Amino acid sequence: MIVWGGFDGVNALNTGGKYNPNSNTWTATSTANAPALRYNHTAVWTGTEMIIWGGNDNSQDLNIGGRYNPGTNSWTATNTSNAPTARDSHTAVWTNREMIVWGGIGVSHFNTGGRYDPDSDSWTATSTTGTPTARVFHTAVWSGSEMIIWGEKHFPRSLTLAADTVCNPARQRLPQHRQ
Repeated sequence: MIVWGGFDGVNALNTGGKYNPNSNTWTATSTANAPALRYNHTAVWTGTEMIIWGGNDNSQDLNIGGRYNPGTNSWTATNTSNAPTARDSHTAVWTNREMIVWGGIGVSHFNTGGRYDPDSDSWTATSTTGTPTARVFHTAVWSGSEMIIWGEKHFPRSLTLAADTVCNPARQRLPQHRQ
């Protein structure tokens, strides 16, 4: 398990640790070239590295991220060209090929997202056709072919927990309401 970033009650953090359950020990992650401190960001595991993106640094929302390689204990910045608008409280999933981020809050409440391909270090916007209302505090999972988003906090400030939406990157469809 790798833990990185967060909030200590006063400040955003840009530190973390790797936990080894076999030895029940923690090892600090490198801070050299680590992304800017943040909380309310997302992280996905690719099988070889952790990708973090977005969040808030105590003063502004972010549209930058980083890739952490635990084998070399090193960080590489993610490309920001065509990255989604800065946000926090969004969701992210790993598709076995790319990271999809969606929703969240920044200068407004978002019903948009982006697809990050670490092989090409590039972003592609998700489709806006049929998108649901903007939301934060939702959850997302990858089904093997679609991003399923469930739960939401609609704006203005009413909580709804009975909606889910789907993103299928192969068909460039994000999202479609399911009944």
